[in-house]
Amino acid sequence: MDFSSMSGWDFERYCADCLLKKGFTKVAVTSGSGDHGVDIIAEQNGIRFGIQCKLYQGQIPNKAVQEAYTGASFYDCDVAVIMSNSELTKQAQAEAKKLRVKFWNIADYMQEEHRGNSKGEDFGVADDSVSGYKAYEQQQKIFENRLESEMQIKLKKIDNDKGKNLLLPELKKSADKYHYTKADEWLCLLRSNKETWYPIIRSMQIFYGEIGENQANKPVSATLPDKLRYMKQLSEVFSTEGDCLLNLLRRKCEEVDNGLRTSQESFAFIDAKTLNRTYWEILYLIDQMNCAFEVMQNIVGAISDDEYAVIENRQKLISLLDSNRSMIDFQGNLEAQVKTYQRAYLMLIHRQHVISSNLKFCMNSFPFLQENQKIKAILKKQAVLLEQSNGKTRYEEKKKA
Repeated sequence: MDFSSMSGWDFERYCADCLLKKGFTKVAVTSGSGDHGVDIIAEQNGIRFGIQCKLYQGQIPNKAVQEAYTGASFYDCDVAVIMSNSELTKQAQAEAKKLRVKFWNIADYMQEEHRGNSKGEDFGVADDSVSGYKAYEQQQKIFENRLESEMQIKLKKIDNDKGKNLLLPELKKSADKYHYTKADEWLCLLRSNKETWYPIIRSMQIFYGEIGENQANKPVSATLPDKLRYMKQLSEVFSTEGDCLLNLLRRKCEEVDNGLRTSQESFAFIDAKTLNRTYWEILYLIDQMNCAFEVMQNIVGAISDDEYAVIENRQKLISLLDSNRSMIDFQGNLEAQVKTYQRAYLMLIHRQHVISSNLKFCMNSFPFLQENQKIKAILKKQAVLLEQSNGKTRYEEKKKA
C-alpha cells in the first residue's frame, strides 16, 4: 500500500483500524498533542499495549523508542510498541531490546486484512495458515465424521460376526445380552485418538441414549449390572486417557503463555502460525470438555434412586452381581471387586468436578484466557449443575423422609 498520501493523523487511524480487525479490543487513539509518545492504546488477551505510530520515509531513530517506553509507562500499559511502515536503526533496535519495546511492521497487519481476519480468534500477528478458528473447527468436524464412518464399518462387522463366533453357548448368551457394546467400542477408539474428547463423548452419548431403551419397565436387577459394567470401563478410561486429555489442555495453555511472554520480553516475533493453531486447539478442547461434562450430568441423573440404593448397599450389590455371574466381566471374586463397581457411579460425579476444576485452573492461571467470556459462561453454568442434587443426595434425602 502507498502511504505517501497519508498524514500522520491518517496513519494512526489506519493502524487502529488494522488492530481492530486483528482482534484487539478497547482500541483508542489518544489526543494528538500531549499524547506523551503513545498514539494508540489497545488491549488483547488481558494485555494493555501502548503504541506509537511512526509514518517514516527513512529509518526510525532511537528517540522514538524512548518516547514509546515512557509513554507506555505514563498510560499504565503492559507493553510498549512502535508500529510503523519503516524499520528501526541498529541503535534503536538495541535500545528497544534493552527497554523491551516491541516493533510491529504495519505490513504484517495489512496482510491479515486482505486475507479476511479471524474476528479476534488469533493473537494479532501475521499468519498465512487457515483463516481462523471457524476454519480449524470445520477441519475437526471433518476428522470426527471420518471417525464416525470408521466406527460404522466396525460395528457392522461386529454384527456380521455375531453368528460366527465360537464361544461356549452360555458365554455367547452372556455376550449377546450386554446392551452397551457400541458405547464400549467408542471407548476403545479413544486409545488410538488420544488428543480428542470425541470418542469418549460419543461413547457416553450412546450409553445415555440406550439407557432409556433398555430399562423401560424393567427391575433394577435387569438394568443395573450392564450399567455398572460400562461405568467401570468408563472409570478406567478416565483414569488414563481422560487424565492425559486434561494434562494436554494445560500443556497447550503453557505453550501459548510462554510464547506470549517471550514475545513481550524479547525483541523477536513469535511463530504466529504455531501459536494461533495452538490457541484454536485450546478453545476446541474446552468445548469438548464442556460437552463431556454435560453428558456426564445426564448419566448421573439417569441413575434411579432404587439403583443407587443397591449401589450403596454392599450386600445387595454382591447379591446382584452374584446372580449375574454369567456375564464375562463379573467372573472371579465379587467381594474383592465390589468396591470398584460401587465407585463407578460416584466417579462420574467426581470427574465432573475434576473437569470443572481443571478448566477453572487454566482460566485463572493463563492471562490470555481470563477475558474469554465464553469460558466464563461455561464455568458459571458448570457451577450451577454441580450444585444440583445428584443420585447420592437424592437417596439420602429419601432416607430422611
